[in-house]
Amino acid sequence: MNQPRERAIDVDVGKPPFVSSDWQCINFHFHAFPSLITRPNHEVTSPEIPFGGHRWALVMYPSGFGAYRHDGVQKVDITLKHCSENGTTARVEYTVRAKDLNGNVKAGMSQKQSFVGTMSSGFLTLVRSEILDPTSNILSDGTLTVELRIKSMESASNTSSATKCQPFVPTNPLCRNIQRLLFDEDTADVLFEISKRQTSSDEGGNNDEIVTFRAHRAILHASAPTLATLCESCDNSTPVPITNVTPDIFELVLRYVYGLCIQAEDWKLHSKELIDAADQYGVINLKLEAEYWYVKMTNVMIDNVVDVLLYAESKHLALLEERVMDYFVENGDEALKLVPFHQIPESRSFFTGLLAAMNVKKGEGGGSVSISTIKHLNYKTARVDELRRRLDDAGYDVDGSREILIGRYEKMLADGNGDENGDEEEIASLTSSRRRSSTLSDGPRH
Repeated sequence: MNQPRERAIDVDVGKPPFVSSDWQCINFHFHAFPSLITRPNHEVTSPEIPFGGHRWALVMYPSGFGAYRHDGVQKVDITLKHCSENGTTARVEYTVRAKDLNGNVKAGMSQKQSFVGTMSSGFLTLVRSEILDPTSNILSDGTLTVELRIKSMESASNTSSATKCQPFVPTNPLCRNIQRLLFDEDTADVLFEISKRQTSSDEGGNNDEIVTFRAHRAILHASAPTLATLCESCDNSTPVPITNVTPDIFELVLRYVYGLCIQAEDWKLHSKELIDAADQYGVINLKLEAEYWYVKMTNVMIDNVVDVLLYAESKHLALLEERVMDYFVENGDEALKLVPFHQIPESRSFFTGLLAAMNVKKGEGGGSVSISTIKHLNYKTARVDELRRRLDDAGYDVDGSREILIGRYEKMLADGNGDENGDEEEIASLTSSRRRSSTLSDGPRH
């Protein structure tokens, strides 16, 4: 027989410290969690709560959003839903966390998001078996408690205006509808399969298990063109074999392709595997985001600097290569003595990257100024982030090494697609240079 839940009472001894009232903390208690329905895409929605002139709820998918099960592992997804139907925009920063009974955070996600109309954003993903495991100490008499911390990012005037009666204007449901299609067997027209034998470290075992994934050709063509190409010769029922990727990593790739979030913990643990998979299957934005996390989580030092550089060059990871160059500049004396430079292939990219890092180091004494605010960009020694940002703003591809990015930037200038405040003399010089090169290559005319 279940005991009644304990009710906590807080008693302050002395004057408590000032805590900003911008944040509001709400605990959602999902009672009888073990008995919640686990059929595909079943939702359990909390009662609505008011905050910042808007109404909110937590939505739980006890069987996971997309209802994917792998090796008996069943996911539980929890998302924040904006319930106000007044057509106004709610801009909030929020954190959703699941804790054990000792207050230790078992899983969490944080996000800044603008909500328009009724929509959900972000997923806190839990493993159902871990929640049910008594040793995890997560459930209290079958109740799962999820903490929401939320803060408005709107001005006071915007918040007050949100409380006024506004006409209901529905939002475009396309993004959410596409996300709902993930692993949907009724509408999918592609079947992927991965053999556990090829991804198992136990080569001597007899593990022939096949893991399958359903997908949609149109979505793959838009978001993962290389992956879509693999499906061209297969009909709806013919499996497309996937190699060199584990099922868990491939699931993360598909979640990204369908517009779903990847949790910070997955980025931290699997950034290198995600780079490899995204590079293999042409999911460029996933590759670049995974590169950001890999750079963030990798401590470049003498023992690994050559391996990191060779990996960066093999995958054309300009940001990671830039991090290595920064290391060489910051630790020049030690690097000259201990780094086996004979293992590094000579390349123009290596030296231009090193010069760029030296240029940044040289300019550190002059104050911190964003390159974006400067009229003329010295693109040959610019940081990778700035090159990518300007290329992306102009609609150019942002994947590739520093040399590739510089080549695209020069093409952008020559095409006249750069910043309107760009260097007109540089554009004219590049255009003239290209014309001279073209004339010389054509040879004399008869």
